[in-house]
Amino acid sequence: MKRRCIAALKRYEIYVVSTVIGVVFAAAMVVVAWMLQSSIVTPPYETLSDKDMKRVFTSGYLRFREDDKSPYLKVELHNGTMWWIKKIEFEFDGIAYVLRESDAFRPMHFGAVRCPLRKAPKPSDHIEFDIKLIKASGYPPAQAQLDRESQRIAGQAKP
Repeated sequence: MKRRCIAALKRYEIYVVSTVIGVVFAAAMVVVAWMLQSSIVTPPYETLSDKDMKRVFTSGYLRFREDDKSPYLKVELHNGTMWWIKKIEFEFDGIAYVLRESDAFRPMHFGAVRCPLRKAPKPSDHIEFDIKLIKASGYPPAQAQLDRESQRIAGQAKP
């Protein structure tokens, strides 16, 4: 019986080894996927508090596209906080606009974002505008997240 099993194992050795390798590889992929499941989904943006909103400013510059002369607003974000801002809501000429980082060609905190205007502003000599932010959202600084999400470490005394 042992000789027949050993002979069969030698005959089908390549299939047995490749099956074992495949099962181990698939199990490793399942474990990695299970461990990364929570890290792939990003938490939703948090809204900046009133205290932080006082330290965030925006400036707008009226520009016109070269190809079709349609107006757009070059919005510059001046972030005086440590927040990683991903979305801003503001009002310009009586119309509310929302700019997300996905609308920009580079990260919002690097500078200007182009905002296409729904209607051309009234003609005037002004091309530079101070824009009032309604709301800004993003990720808080790391030190704020650490304070909020701190948990007791094993062996640490209760506070």
